[in-house]
Amino acid sequence: MPELLQNTKALDEVARSAKTLSSAGLMELGDAVESLTGIMNQMGAKWWEANNYINVLAAGSKNGAGNI
Repeated sequence: MPELLQNTKALDEVARSAKTLSSAGLMELGDAVESLTGIMNQMGAKWWEANNYINVLAAGSKNGAGNI
């Protein structure tokens, strides 16, 4: 997500989403950042979609067999 390096608002939004994912997923912040940015890169998602992605990951973890 190269645009994060040039956009402080984007970096802040993704960092906040990763922190939320870390708390909800009971995982280290670094692991949450890697999980979130990895899936967003694979899907070609933009920074403003970060919160939607953490909601999808959390719902999948809650209702599925896998963890975040």
